[in-house]
Amino acid sequence: MNLSRTNDMEQRLSLQHVSANNNDASLGMPHSAYRWSVYAGLLNLLGSLLITTPNRLPASLFDPEAWHASDTLGNACLHDAFDHFAAYLEQLQRTHGSAALTEAACEQTALFIGPPKPTCPPWEGFYAEQHNEVGYGRCALEMLHALQDAHLTIEGSNRQYADHIGIECMYAATLAQRIADAFDHTTEQNSNKHQNTDEEQNTGDVYTSMCTLKAFLADHPCAWIDALYERVQHHAPDAYCAHLLELVRAVLNNPPYDENNIIDEFS
Repeated sequence: MNLSRTNDMEQRLSLQHVSANNNDASLGMPHSAYRWSVYAGLLNLLGSLLITTPNRLPASLFDPEAWHASDTLGNACLHDAFDHFAAYLEQLQRTHGSAALTEAACEQTALFIGPPKPTCPPWEGFYAEQHNEVGYGRCALEMLHALQDAHLTIEGSNRQYADHIGIECMYAATLAQRIADAFDHTTEQNSNKHQNTDEEQNTGDVYTSMCTLKAFLADHPCAWIDALYERVQHHAPDAYCAHLLELVRAVLNNPPYDENNIIDEFS
């Protein structure tokens, strides 16, 4: 898990934030595989935005038109959240002009980084472990083990504790991508008449991947992001991080689950 590859972040945004008029068939991907791949890319992008201040990222990531034109997977909540974030970016640029990203970076630094200490600590342990010393508690250890099990490492100059909200989003992105890969692999196998595939096993792989993501979201980011959001709202209700967290909450709470149609898609 390399948190400093900004060129890849920019490419991911341009690939995943496609026009809603483009359908998944045009990308050569099964319907559900495409949806989960888009969702994974969005989680990865949001994780990067939560970890890295705007002045250290490509300016194209903050283009309001890109967010207005994003594919929100037909979800009304995501559509509204994207539009609200785009409207905030427009207002930020009108107010601060060329210094907009610097202003947003200063706000994010004060809230999430410090000095001397962050006003709104972005680590799960601060909220889940009764404000104990962050970075060394149960939440951080659970995340470290999860990253190790997935063969992921935290690299880059902006290293963070493993239970940082951005890292949790990026880890969730890897789980979402597993679902996309499971759908893609299963559809590919079932379309190959020369292979005798086990449809029940293939469908089980999709369900297992979905259950893993569901459990992680419930136990980690979704369990505490409201507390972080409320703290940011209290200290800086119109800051960049407040609007970003509003978007993050919407994305975390609206994965593209569609379990009822899994069997139909593979038939």
